[in-house]
Amino acid sequence: MAEGHITVKIDPSMEELRKSIAEILGEPPETWPDHGNVPLAVASVVALLHAGCGRLEIESDRLRGLAERAADMLTAYGELIRRDGASHVEEHHYLPEVEHTASELRQCAMGPNVLVAGADRRPADL
Repeated sequence: MAEGHITVKIDPSMEELRKSIAEILGEPPETWPDHGNVPLAVASVVALLHAGCGRLEIESDRLRGLAERAADMLTAYGELIRRDGASHVEEHHYLPEVEHTASELRQCAMGPNVLVAGADRRPADL
């Protein structure tokens, strides 16, 4: 044994885990981790991934909430359009040419392109 070096035998299953994690990280499996402390490196990767997943869950919940609020706002806007159409019929005795249902407006909130009034339209086109 060389001066200052300790030889540690790694369990074969830990060795396979080490190589797999190195490949996932895009690191060279022959040398990862460069400090040689495999259990510490594996625990660190798991901790970082766990923290990252937690942040993604929080962001996902936030974006879901925003999408739901936008959908609710568009549904309310659709109701205003429906009421406006009804008053237009009462006043002018005919429907306006283009009418969007609350369902169509809700679909706009959920995706960039939806089928509205028989044509592929973007929400900005409404």
